[in-house]
Amino acid sequence: MSELSDEASEPELLNRSLSMWHGLGAQVSREELAVPLDLHTAASIGQYEVVKECVQRKVLS
Repeated sequence: MSELSDEASEPELLNRSLSMWHGLGAQVSREELAVPLDLHTAASIGQYEVVKECVQRKVLS
């Protein structure tokens, strides 16, 4: 991975996965992590197909 800096390109950053640190020894189940995203967050992190399907089904949050 290249060094992240002010000079990093947007596409380079958008191709990186997101992660969350839960602390040392934290036991987090898959069910706790399976929280549905609101449409704004989904669109912000590139989940365009999810947003498109929700809009087409008229399921808006």
